[in-house]
Amino acid sequence: MVSRRTTERIQGLMTAYQQSGIWAPHNPGQSGKASPADARRTNRSLIFSLLFPDVQLSRAELGRRTGLSRVAVSDVVNSMLSCHLLRENGRESNGGKGKRGTLLSVDPDTLHIISIDLSQPHLIQGEATNLLGEPVMHVEHALRAVNHVDFDTINEVITPLHAATQNVIGIGLAMPGVVDGNGLVKRSTLLGWRNVDVRTPIERRFSLPVTVNNDATAAMFTERLFGKGGPNMMFVRLRRGVGGAVLLGDVPVFGENHAGGEIGHITVNRHETAACGCGKHGCLEQYSSATGVVRCMKKLLDENPDADCVLRGKDFEAKDVFDAARSGDALAAREVDEMTDTLGMALATIASTTDPEMFLIGGGVSRAGDVLFDPLVEHFKTYAFKSCRETPIKAASLGNDAGIYGAVRLIVGE
Repeated sequence: MVSRRTTERIQGLMTAYQQSGIWAPHNPGQSGKASPADARRTNRSLIFSLLFPDVQLSRAELGRRTGLSRVAVSDVVNSMLSCHLLRENGRESNGGKGKRGTLLSVDPDTLHIISIDLSQPHLIQGEATNLLGEPVMHVEHALRAVNHVDFDTINEVITPLHAATQNVIGIGLAMPGVVDGNGLVKRSTLLGWRNVDVRTPIERRFSLPVTVNNDATAAMFTERLFGKGGPNMMFVRLRRGVGGAVLLGDVPVFGENHAGGEIGHITVNRHETAACGCGKHGCLEQYSSATGVVRCMKKLLDENPDADCVLRGKDFEAKDVFDAARSGDALAAREVDEMTDTLGMALATIASTTDPEMFLIGGGVSRAGDVLFDPLVEHFKTYAFKSCRETPIKAASLGNDAGIYGAVRLIVGE
């Protein structure tokens, strides 16, 4: 099992891929004609993706795998060597036939990134790593109030990391909510933010490139590179809220309004009277998030005052509800069944839209294990279109914790 800290370090590298163009976002309204700079960026991303994290290949082999000419490979590799993205590692072994090529790999020793996680309710986490995610320094800062995040607090996390780390090439932030491609948080229900420019003040403060990304997207990339994820998948994150991210043909689907994957606000109950944090009523997040499970369990206890339940009269969390259901508590089992029925119906609807090869479920709720996944799979099959019924629903292997989404924006250079 990969540790939470290791997961955070891995997720700190993911912008290296998105920003390098390996998974280039769809940019509505932009011409499909590539400029020379775009071509160079794409070539660098191709080479970096083949070598990351610990592969060694010669220039000739890179040419064969990318389809680039010898001159193009040489030009790109030389530029990446000069800025310490790559390094040379001696000669390849070829059994004594022909000239041996020089092996190339990612250079982990020179450049560093700072990654900040804003997705947790009680603290901000930050870490400085090298390009392979190996840690240099870790910082945590407790929030004064739940979900109360401001720029002073963010800066208090970044400042010691920046001061103690040499050759920092960028800062990345991961957070829940709708984030556009310019670092503007258009809406974060959990943080209470609307149209907040996160990137600009941090760039000005530290004079470094800054990337801002949705935390579920960060976790999705992590799973794709290091976990169970495939090129066509739906990542679902069940924590305080319900987040999601879509990958189709190894391209993330952000959408025209950068709301692609915001499945937590699919309406699943049009008769709900309680308001979601987004202002709507009957959102999936109200039933299938950790807070939703607690809310619905409390409602079930109130509606069944005579029913025995080990949770009655106690303060409890979502984990306690799943534990009680696992232990045979009938009322808790009823809540879990209702929760998985709602989530299964939503996933079945999504399956008919995107037809993913798999659903990966991450976040703290996913740790419930079989008591969550067994009924979820059954309900999904009940609602799913016949062609999609066997779509696997799996627990994420690396994305269960908050998504520190890295800052290697300069991997492909300008």
